[in-house]
Amino acid sequence: MIRSAANVAAALAVALAAALCYPALAEEGADDYAAACASCHGDAEELKAGLSGETADDRAVALDAFLENHFAPDADTRGRIVAYRTSAG
Repeated sequence: MIRSAANVAAALAVALAAALCYPALAEEGADDYAAACASCHGDAEELKAGLSGETADDRAVALDAFLENHFAPDADTRGRIVAYRTSAG
């Protein structure tokens, strides 16, 4: 029981940290998208509708996998672009 509670607490801490960092990643991702993607793909808002997957997590995984082989092999850059492209705002 103690181990389970510790695992839940750790998972909540990670989730909270990710939620707090996500807006910053999305903002940096906007700059990455503008520099690396916009010249060919245009406005990211128009492309959001084309993301495949039923949930936000599904769409993020699919986009990350696509970007890995589409001019964004760097995991940090992909993460920022994924945060930007899948953000609600």
